[in-house]
Amino acid sequence: MIRPVTTGELCLLARVLVPAPEQDRPGLAAGILAETQIAAEYLDRHGRPHPQLGDGSIAARCLRLFPPSESFCDPQFLRALQLACAALVRHLET
Repeated sequence: MIRPVTTGELCLLARVLVPAPEQDRPGLAAGILAETQIAAEYLDRHGRPHPQLGDGSIAARCLRLFPPSESFCDPQFLRALQLACAALVRHLET
């Protein structure tokens, strides 16, 4: 199971999505959420963060991808934020 998610983490996920081509964003978001879950399970099993994926938080995973800054006045960022929320809903429902 994924760790609790903050609004800041959703913004980080959106920031990672912005530079990606729009058609690639859903897959990228799903992949990051899957990797976050893998990292959380690794932490639970081994008692330490995953070497590449972090501690199981979205923030830890996204910060390793060097996201650009956010701008709530940028329509691309806002679309990416919508997509990040939708991807999280899909991930939680599976």
